[in-house]
Amino acid sequence: MSRALVLVFLLAVTTAACDGEYLGEPPDFVGIHYPISAAVDSDGKHLYIANSNYNLAYKSAFISVLDLDSGDYLPASGVSMGSFPGSMLLSQPSWGVGDRGYLAVREDNSLTWFDVDRSGAAPVLACQDPDEVLPDRRCSGRYVVSEGYDATNEVSKELGSDPFSIQPLRLGDKPGLLVGTVGSGTVELFSLEADGQPVARDRAYVAQGLSGMVVHPSGAVFACSRYSARLYKLGLEADTEGYGHFQTLQSQALPVAVANNDYCRSLALTADGSRLLLLYRSPDSLMVFDSSTAWTPARDGFALPVLGATIPLGRYPSTLAIFPSGEGGRELVYVLNYGEHSVLVVDPEAMAVVAQVEVAKAPFSMVYNPLRKEGYVLNFETDSVSVLDLDPASATYHTVKGEWK
Repeated sequence: MSRALVLVFLLAVTTAACDGEYLGEPPDFVGIHYPISAAVDSDGKHLYIANSNYNLAYKSAFISVLDLDSGDYLPASGVSMGSFPGSMLLSQPSWGVGDRGYLAVREDNSLTWFDVDRSGAAPVLACQDPDEVLPDRRCSGRYVVSEGYDATNEVSKELGSDPFSIQPLRLGDKPGLLVGTVGSGTVELFSLEADGQPVARDRAYVAQGLSGMVVHPSGAVFACSRYSARLYKLGLEADTEGYGHFQTLQSQALPVAVANNDYCRSLALTADGSRLLLLYRSPDSLMVFDSSTAWTPARDGFALPVLGATIPLGRYPSTLAIFPSGEGGRELVYVLNYGEHSVLVVDPEAMAVVAQVEVAKAPFSMVYNPLRKEGYVLNFETDSVSVLDLDPASATYHTVKGEWK
């Protein structure tokens, strides 16, 4: 299906959704359908896959749950939500909010969340209020947060349009989330209640087309846009109530080889915050910024990181991630080349490509399983997940050891 037709169908399905009607077939929660993001539970036994419903074959997008021991899907475990989800996070024990999942959903401009019950033999996902049960296990009620802050700090406006990226953070001693929106170009700040319920706290406009976002250990938020050749820094600090608010936005220009209105696609940080990685498309490259000495003052008075190296990449890189998958737990950077069906492995210390792994068509995102020392690459156009061996002691290190469909 062409992208133009998809946009037409998206408009139709959004209009229908307002009337309580959804096009397509009910999802069966089995298999993979245009996967966009994934998460591994804390015991490393299950992979939760967010299937985007890109061609609108189903009534909604859905999460399928894969048992990593048996390789079987668990259809009774999944849930569905608005089509075209973005990033997904699972809560960590340190958050203090129990087992919860969080997902940005583009069709209904929401932050959708779900409970994870792992008391039985298999996890069961749930996201419906007892008094508002929707068909096909579609998330409802308080599990679909679609309000954010307006300029007067009153919760009265819809969440910024086209939410896609999510980052966890701590607001003083409280857990929280940042949600980045592509259409509105905003960063939305949420605190998390004890039961996992997200509550909107603040909003900042960064740049339309916001496509990458990370939180530095210093508290600064870095962001970038596919439409703007700039790196943005947004201040963030806890307020007197312990929730947090945004401070002044700063930015610096990025070098441009070709003005193509397609610039940054993804950001990542090393664990200690010493290096900031920026995935760029003008030209296709990985920019490595040195942030080990906090910020270096620029001529305009802003405090910003320094570009240390630019590493050429393959065609149409889609995203990047950093995992402690090198010898001795050393961090390595994994760059997914959407147009060349490969994953490049970059050593951020040597600032060089050290390996290349061929995967299925159109790799879009990747998640790490530290307990199994595996990486799961979601291949958008082939409805599959490539399993990468990320054990440095293995004879098949940095090769594909299997594939799920």
